[in-house]
Amino acid sequence: MQVCKDLLADSAAEAGFESFEETKEGMEAYVQKELFDKEILDQNIKEFPIEGTEISYEVEEAEDKDWNQEWEDQGFEPICIDDQILIYDAKHPDLHPTTSPDHIEIGIEAKLAFGTGNHETTRMIVSSLMNMNLYKKRVLDCGCGTGILGIVASKLGAGDVVGYDIDEWSVENSKHNAQLNGVNNMSVYFGNASVINHAINCNTAIPYCRNFVEMLRIIFPLKRNIIQSCANNAKQCTPNENIGHSVKAHFPFVRLTTSVQNRK
Repeated sequence: MQVCKDLLADSAAEAGFESFEETKEGMEAYVQKELFDKEILDQNIKEFPIEGTEISYEVEEAEDKDWNQEWEDQGFEPICIDDQILIYDAKHPDLHPTTSPDHIEIGIEAKLAFGTGNHETTRMIVSSLMNMNLYKKRVLDCGCGTGILGIVASKLGAGDVVGYDIDEWSVENSKHNAQLNGVNNMSVYFGNASVINHAINCNTAIPYCRNFVEMLRIIFPLKRNIIQSCANNAKQCTPNENIGHSVKAHFPFVRLTTSVQNRK
């Protein structure tokens, strides 16, 4: 059944869906209304590769609500990675009332930015950083979000951390979280790769971004749409390109509710 759900998520992604949540019966998925391609979804379900699978779905407009604010208000439970690093919600200390001397503790306040450790990609990179010798090395955090990866690198001994993001609120969030965790060797810039030309060689940074995209292709072969988006973003990181503004937009979303059964 899990394989069926994974394949269905991939099929929905090809139809534009970008957020998924498994349910007991199947899954729920969300897509920006203008990006939803019903014909592709129906065709993918019709050609579903596992014989005997029955898929039914309903589509409805999602409630017009500030979901990010609701998530921030709820907070998140502490996340322990490889029994070494513990990430907790600094905005809700009641969810982590005691300290853990056996772990490196990192408090994160997520404000319209990505990176708390809830997503498996963040946990994977944190785990990878723990297996690297970062002592006195310079680390680049491309698209830093909350700053979590740069903060982890600093805590693991990096000598200097440079981060950047095209979202202005993410830059401010990274700076705030770095200060919150006592990290004073992390610089964060607003813009794309060109804004750090004075700090690092952009032509060196971009191939690493593209290598990471290739790694994603190997690890997540089913998530073609998401990975292609990453690849496109990497190609756009050209040295002479300046981004001096950010855009905050609201998009109406469509919710897909599915039921999956396998008769075999």
